[in-house]
Amino acid sequence: MTGPRMKIGVLIDAVHELYQAGVWKGIVSHAKKYDLDLVTFVGTTQDGTADFESGFDDRLDNHFNVVSDFAVDCGLDGIIILTSPITTSHGREYVKKLCARFGELPLVCVSEKVPGYHHVVVDNASGIEATIAHLVTVHNLRSIAFIKGPNDHNEAQERYAAYKRGLAANNLEYRPELVLEGGFISRDGVLAVRNLIQRNLEFDGIVAVNDYSAFGALEELSKNGVLVPTDVAVTGFDDVPEAARVTPSLATVRQPLESLGQVAVESILAQLGRMDFSMDTVLPTEAVHRRSCGCFSKRVLRARTSQVPLEELTMERVVIQLWQVALENVHKDATAYPGDIALRELIESLVGSLVWDVQRPVIRHIFLNEVDILLYRAEHFSDTDALMFALLRELSVHVGALFEKAEHIGEANNLLEQAGAFIREQLAGRVNRTRLIEEEFQHRIAVTCQRLVHCFDFERLKKTITKGFPELGIRSFALWKFKKPILPENWTMPDMVDLVWAYRLDDDGNPVTVNDGEMPACTLIPEAFRCANCNSHYIFMPYHVENQYIGFAMYEYSPDAPLFMYENLRGHLSAAMTACSFKEIVDAAQSRQTPTEINFKNGAKTAVTPD
Repeated sequence: MTGPRMKIGVLIDAVHELYQAGVWKGIVSHAKKYDLDLVTFVGTTQDGTADFESGFDDRLDNHFNVVSDFAVDCGLDGIIILTSPITTSHGREYVKKLCARFGELPLVCVSEKVPGYHHVVVDNASGIEATIAHLVTVHNLRSIAFIKGPNDHNEAQERYAAYKRGLAANNLEYRPELVLEGGFISRDGVLAVRNLIQRNLEFDGIVAVNDYSAFGALEELSKNGVLVPTDVAVTGFDDVPEAARVTPSLATVRQPLESLGQVAVESILAQLGRMDFSMDTVLPTEAVHRRSCGCFSKRVLRARTSQVPLEELTMERVVIQLWQVALENVHKDATAYPGDIALRELIESLVGSLVWDVQRPVIRHIFLNEVDILLYRAEHFSDTDALMFALLRELSVHVGALFEKAEHIGEANNLLEQAGAFIREQLAGRVNRTRLIEEEFQHRIAVTCQRLVHCFDFERLKKTITKGFPELGIRSFALWKFKKPILPENWTMPDMVDLVWAYRLDDDGNPVTVNDGEMPACTLIPEAFRCANCNSHYIFMPYHVENQYIGFAMYEYSPDAPLFMYENLRGHLSAAMTACSFKEIVDAAQSRQTPTEINFKNGAKTAVTPD
């Protein structure tokens, strides 16, 4: 690619929601790959802090109005819209109007098609149909319920239609009473199961429209003493990270979430003539079988003794056996993966060190040292615990092929026991260190948020931001304030806004600050912050308190920070900005030595002079 660096926008409901985060990370990775600047416009309310008055019912509508105004006006070369979650909240017509606001700007819709615009979606049907076939043919289920998604949502309707086709293809009757209304949240799964139980309906399986609904179903089944999968099998759709971590692990249909984001970036580049690529793409899905449908993991099923007679095994055959086990437990796409041949050499060293340690006991801990080396190397290209314990298990099976003397076999088994204890000790230490790092980062976020809400003047707020935000990995940040608070029903994008404070870290990690001042609202990032030799990624968030919009902030994205951090900071910064603005008004009134009273009409905190 040649030419100036392009700036791509992303309009998203929430960067910290698991499904959207998966897609968004794919967009981020490809923006970096193709050297694109990226601005993510977050269209949700502030989690747990929104308190709009009852006269303003649809808070999300207004948030999307705010962020889309800025996205339209900030000079983007193209925009990616995660249309599926927006459709869930507002329906298809709203999303059509939202897309239309961007005129002729290159645009791609992700997950939910919008007529007249390019799209990147998945094959919803095949995954559901494959899941129904699996439940019927493998687990012999006959009464499979379905938890629907929103009726005004293409993806949800495609999955519902696939459910009906799957039943027909497997000679099962469609029973309307087993179809439950729902959405895409956990609460829908809870209510669906509650409905089934209250009506005393017999069912042996549940197919949920997405993973969140399935999580809710698992929760409610457990509360009612229904054992999954023995009594009822449950499956979802999406394969968000939690699907493999819940108990029982959730069988689901895997969407290629990161690939959706990556392909969306390529679709924009194709529309801009920067690459040859199909601008409309349908990606495949894959049925994933886990414990909640009745299946056991491959790791469990492969935990068997060798089928090769001991008399036929040589040391070379043992190495090959272990090598094949290792190949099944590595990530070949990992940057640190040394390659198949190098992996075999590592296995040869491991087996050789065991033999040497048993036969030459005067040299201490040869085998344990080799285990330590492999443990360190494997961390970068495998699920370490799965790989190491699979190798030890396989070695224990083949000890009789490596040694003839009974004392040697006994010593080898002792070494394998020691290695197992060492691996468990090392893995426990790494888990604890990771937990400590995460807890320490969480503490830093909490401390910074507490400091923010104790700021009652802008000078203190600036110092708190400049000290606390770099400690959270935010390399640059800009905070903007509207001239006056704007009620949602009166929203019009202002021409000019006030820059409260902005900083960026230089190459030595020292903050370079920008003095406050008035700038056009579409500036977003002070010109002095723009990097000519590197791509940048900022997250745009509107700020409000109670029923007023008060400004917005631009965070430089930190890949090492948890995504919920930006919402935490937004809520506390909004409160701090309000307190600082209020104090400015009071101080100004007092400096004029004028009697002051506070008017709380419509939630606005302004100082007025009585007649």
